[in-house]
Amino acid sequence: SAVTKMVRLELRKEDIKLWKPPFTVGDTRMDEEISALALRFSAKLKFSKADVENALEYLRTFAIEKLGQNKKFKEQKIAAMRMKFSPRSAITDTVVFMESKLDNTVGSFMDAIGSKINATREEIKLIVAGKILKPDETLESQGLKHNAMVLCMVFSSLSKSKTVEIEEQMQEVKRARRGAELLSSSSSSAQAYDAQIADQNGRTIDIPPDEKAAITVALSLHEKGRNKLKEKQYSFALLFLLEADTEFRQCRAEILNLVDNFAVLCLDIAWCYLCLKNLDSLTDAKERLKTAEQFFEKSYGASLQRLMAIKGSSGHEIALFVRLYTLQGIVEYYGDNYNQSKELLTKARGYASMIMVDDTKVSEMMVLGFTAKEARLALRACNGDLDAATRHAFQKKEEKEQIKKEEKEKSRARRKNVETHDKMVKDLGFDKFVAAAALRQSDNDINQAIQIIHDDIEKLDVSKVKRMTTSLLLQVKVIYLHRDGFVILTLYRIMAGAGLDPQTAEAAVNHYGNVEEAIQYLLDNQSTVPENWVEKLKSKNEDLNSEDKDALDDLAKDVRKSEDDYLDTTLNEEMDFIEQYLGMVNSVLLK
Repeated sequence: SAVTKMVRLELRKEDIKLWKPPFTVGDTRMDEEISALALRFSAKLKFSKADVENALEYLRTFAIEKLGQNKKFKEQKIAAMRMKFSPRSAITDTVVFMESKLDNTVGSFMDAIGSKINATREEIKLIVAGKILKPDETLESQGLKHNAMVLCMVFSSLSKSKTVEIEEQMQEVKRARRGAELLSSSSSSAQAYDAQIADQNGRTIDIPPDEKAAITVALSLHEKGRNKLKEKQYSFALLFLLEADTEFRQCRAEILNLVDNFAVLCLDIAWCYLCLKNLDSLTDAKERLKTAEQFFEKSYGASLQRLMAIKGSSGHEIALFVRLYTLQGIVEYYGDNYNQSKELLTKARGYASMIMVDDTKVSEMMVLGFTAKEARLALRACNGDLDAATRHAFQKKEEKEQIKKEEKEKSRARRKNVETHDKMVKDLGFDKFVAAAALRQSDNDINQAIQIIHDDIEKLDVSKVKRMTTSLLLQVKVIYLHRDGFVILTLYRIMAGAGLDPQTAEAAVNHYGNVEEAIQYLLDNQSTVPENWVEKLKSKNEDLNSEDKDALDDLAKDVRKSEDDYLDTTLNEEMDFIEQYLGMVNSVLLK
């Protein structure tokens, strides 16, 4: 409470230790001394004596309990973890601390928590420092220490309908991960979605295939989490966002720097903590906000000067800085850094006022056929000038259509290259390495490639294609030894890149059920497999099972169709928090 916060601050200023004499002697509270201190503080802080005395007693007993826990950990190695529950209930409010030895499994710790709050292990998720704990591992291996803060998300309820809803949501988390994995795979059904990583303008970014898989899963889970955020389902949003965080962290920093999604994810996770009122996760939030700030400043400049120089306007991206400074200001408030908090919140309010748009102008643009989002983004980019915003919106539409057309042509060309090679090998009977070499030399012109084979076949460097294919396969073998989770995707993509049919590699993997053996076979047999292997694969892969199809379809609905969607916000929530916390900060600074 505000009273407790102010009382704690005064105790620190005066270096008063309530657990020591004259306020506590042995285990006994000294009533007269506590009462006198409460009277003095109430006059100074302008709170009632009763409220101040209650705050003092809470802080005194809390400190004594912590001292006992520290002694117990030192002597018996039994750690105490402070618990935070979401959602809260009368039962969970009775559980402030949980004790356990750190070599116990997370699962046994979950069972102990469940026995206190009438929940099963399956109805509990534990989160520490932004990480979902794994039940089969020990508390220590998952990074828990004595005095750790643990967020316990409880998915049980007396309401049967609510329980069913929660079970469905948990299944949705699993389906989303499965759908994301399928989206990054090379199965025929998944490839119909043609998953590509694009920048903010919609242009495809070339990313190594093995890391493309991880980032595709991460982006997909992030998008699911953002949709839950929009629906204000903060607990489930946090689950999706933390799953996305795990996937993003499998990518190299160079890859993460190509897209700003990881920085935005850090903002989203911190926003979730705030909306869940999970103030115990502020340390994790502070680190995430620092990561986001470093990325944004690198991309846009400390005062958006780089963005202004490049784009001529910073209306869109200012929305990110509004949320960043709002969150940082709130974190500083709870860290008792009130002047810094006020500075950040004031900066957030100033930036927000720069890009707040007139609803009347939004309506006028919607009459012209623009969506509310298109209108809002255009008005921000043009500082509220309606005529300029209208021209800007039309220009952006034309640019997007052109980029979409270019990307569609690239996608068509990728498919055509594989089809052209297939035709030369399967229909015309050319050796696949000869066909690949000829197509490379003719820039994938089939007629010219055939002419080269007929007239100048001796000039084709077929051995180079074979060497390159062998080299690529050996590279994949090295990758396999380090990151087997994404090697299959890498194998298929490089086969296509070498002008060879990736289905050959897929057939080998399907036959052996083992990537390493499949690669070795392709190395030993010049990337050729028996025809019956291919037929066996076709019969198996004619389609995905119904569950996998549903997972892909569900994910495809949620994956962002508009690349600047995350930049579009009304800022209403941010402004509410800014005004709320500025009021709280000012009340503290005025005392």
